[in-house]
Amino acid sequence: MLRNENFIPFNGSGFGGILRDNEGEVLCAFTGSDSSSFVFQQKLLAVLRGIQLAQKLGVKRIEIASDSLRVIRTINQQEESPWDCMDQIMEISELADRFD
Repeated sequence: MLRNENFIPFNGSGFGGILRDNEGEVLCAFTGSDSSSFVFQQKLLAVLRGIQLAQKLGVKRIEIASDSLRVIRTINQQEESPWDCMDQIMEISELADRFD
C-alpha cells in the first residue's frame, strides 16, 4: 500500500509517502520537494514517486491511498485532470499498468 502526504512550507513545497506490505509493515518511506505550490500536483508527485519506488523494489501489486479523493478519482479517470497535471497522470497510469 502506498500512502502519501504533502506539506507546503514558506520556501517551497514537499511531499512524501510510505510503502507498506500486505501485513502493514513499512517497506520504506520517502520525501521529496518541488517548486510547485499547487497541493494537487504535490499529491500526484507523491503517488508518482511512490509507484516508481515500488517498481524498483520489485513490488508486484500496489494499492494507492491518499487523503485526497480528487487525486484518486483523477488517477482512476473518474474526474478530469487539471491541464498542467496531465503529464503526471499519464505517467502514473503507464506505471500502474505494469503492476498486477
